[in-house]
Amino acid sequence: MAIIKVPDVPTPATLEAVKRKLNPRRFPGMSPRMAAIVGFVVSEKFAAPQIQSMYITSDGFVIARSGAAGEGLGHEQFIGALSDLEDNWERLLDVADLTAQERAVAERLFTRISDFRTPEPIGFEPESFGRRRPNVRVRSHPRRSR
Repeated sequence: MAIIKVPDVPTPATLEAVKRKLNPRRFPGMSPRMAAIVGFVVSEKFAAPQIQSMYITSDGFVIARSGAAGEGLGHEQFIGALSDLEDNWERLLDVADLTAQERAVAERLFTRISDFRTPEPIGFEPESFGRRRPNVRVRSHPRRSR
């Protein structure tokens, strides 16, 4: 499989093609909630209320905040598990008839969702957590000569 290089900023034509191909009007079975999510990801108003921000919680769930800018904090709504949203996003991209370049742009746009999960530290081995260390004596002061 060829590696598709995506510029940091997609061309306006590519971005417009992605927006057009992911437009919920092309998918009559798409829920209003998914239409709002797609609108947020591609920066278009596809549903009302429009999602203003989305974030992934530390335990892997997705929350969306709606409401117009300047209207206070807005309304938060639980979307669900990130894994379910990622599956739905990938299925949408599969049926949207995107070129390889457009798909790469759509996948990059999905990262617009803020991620507050804590990455695992390098070298962390969960299977060793809680195991007892070998019986080692630790002296808090040097041995005194008698």
